[in-house]
Amino acid sequence: MTVASTPESFSEARDHQRIVRYAERAGLCLLCAVHLANGTQLGFTVTAPPCPSCVPIVSAWPIEKLNGWRTLPGRVARQPTWKGHYNLADVDLSRPGSEHL
Repeated sequence: MTVASTPESFSEARDHQRIVRYAERAGLCLLCAVHLANGTQLGFTVTAPPCPSCVPIVSAWPIEKLNGWRTLPGRVARQPTWKGHYNLADVDLSRPGSEHL
């Protein structure tokens, strides 16, 4: 999807929310997690750079992008990509659907 294209699909919205949740669990603030999700879907040229407190987390990721961003290899909306980048013990399994984050 691009900024000037059709409305976001259900699967794009679901992937966006997953990326936000994974990024927050990895330690990013909510705003930077949303910027990462937007950058992943729309491109990092339209995304603000990470805030100073999130830069150390982002700089540890292997793939360099624009505007000071780095990302993980593979599909960022899929849990295996994030393995080792957040603690699965932090996932609240009492919340319905959280086991599928």
